[in-house]
Amino acid sequence: MRWRAVSLIGLLGVLVGCAPSADGGVAGPVAANTQRSAEQEAALADGDVTLDEYRAGFRRFQACLEAEGYALADVVVGDVLVDYGVPATAVDAGVDERCYVEEYELVDTEWQVKNEDTSYTAEVAAQCLVDHGVAPAETLAEKWEQLEAAGVDFADCL
Repeated sequence: MRWRAVSLIGLLGVLVGCAPSADGGVAGPVAANTQRSAEQEAALADGDVTLDEYRAGFRRFQACLEAEGYALADVVVGDVLVDYGVPATAVDAGVDERCYVEEYELVDTEWQVKNEDTSYTAEVAAQCLVDHGVAPAETLAEKWEQLEAAGVDFADCL
């Protein structure tokens, strides 16, 4: 299974693999022949994705997978994020990517970036700093700077 939430891999993909959109948001590549749903576009229209819009996007993504015969595993709807596992068969079939791009990708990305300071990655970085005798800063960006200054590779924190 593949896990998608605010993980190091997911966050770095968001920050490195996507370019800013014309309205200041984050845009990623769209899979061939895949269109973003009208609901996802509407959620992005005002430049501020809400928790309700984030959760609605997740539900559309989940329903899209289910319509193709795939069920997400270990779904946990938290106060800020949704954690879940995607069956490898859905990934291999390309259904995961298509449904994600159509229904959830940009909403998920915008929400995660907006909430990066309270993400799982921020928690891991904070604990790693503590483990290395450094009092963690408030923001994820500051934590990255602290890890770098301390000569700590984040991969060693996992």
